[in-house]
Amino acid sequence: MNTKKLKVLTLVAAIAVMSNIFGIQSVFAVDASQTVNTAVSAGSTLSITVPGGTLNLSGVTASATATGASTGTITPITVTNDIGTGATWTVSSTSTNLGLSGTNVIQSDTSTTGTSSLTGDYDGLNPQSGFTSTGTKIAGQFAITVNTISLGIPTQVNIAKPDPAGNLTNQSVTAGAITINGIIVTFNNLWAVGEILYINVDHFPYTAFTATPATLASTNGASIVGMNLQGAGAYSGAGVTSSSRNDLIAPTNTGMGVFTFNLGLSQVTHKFPLVGTYISTITLTLI
Repeated sequence: MNTKKLKVLTLVAAIAVMSNIFGIQSVFAVDASQTVNTAVSAGSTLSITVPGGTLNLSGVTASATATGASTGTITPITVTNDIGTGATWTVSSTSTNLGLSGTNVIQSDTSTTGTSSLTGDYDGLNPQSGFTSTGTKIAGQFAITVNTISLGIPTQVNIAKPDPAGNLTNQSVTAGAITINGIIVTFNNLWAVGEILYINVDHFPYTAFTATPATLASTNGASIVGMNLQGAGAYSGAGVTSSSRNDLIAPTNTGMGVFTFNLGLSQVTHKFPLVGTYISTITLTLI
């Protein structure tokens, strides 16, 4: 019996020893790590695009007793920002007056061969403070009288304006053309001294032109959180082109991606306007 007991005890001792060996080996296990870097370079695009071409606002009917409203929307305006720095950016806009020029052009002459062409946008004589949306306006007619000619093309002219205080005398014509309040008049064919070119003009001022930013969205899954469409408001200023107004602001660490928004436009039209197509230029700037 003793012999059997000894054998059992010996076996148990051997098992215990093996178990200790495994336990010692697990104590010496170690981990290893590797640092991995990847570089992201700054992108190169911070841009703004618009549909282009000409936006036709809704038409209005001339009225001697009531003002009107001509409306439309620039859509979509797209801003792409892959710079990756999180820097703030702002979309702003300016506008010129909606000016009418070139309607009912009348040439009073003796030779009947002189002709002219008109380009550019009439600036409304640019007296914003002298115009209200309720009817006060500086509109009417330019009368351009030829003073001197060279080879049948005017070289000097007198200009009578709708505002008599702005009349000009002995104005030089360069290469057959002269600019008058945003209108470029080009003289062609054969003119004679004393001939008169009449141009009917009218305008709607940008001070009665309201811009309304709306419908901000992302086209590539970027967040619009924190970006700020600005409130509606009329353009302001005293020059040919209005002062700049903010339409969309992306504060720091927002505005990274591709975004679209719309700019609604509403122009008050004064009483008794001249009939024709009024033209202005809206310029959008991203900084």
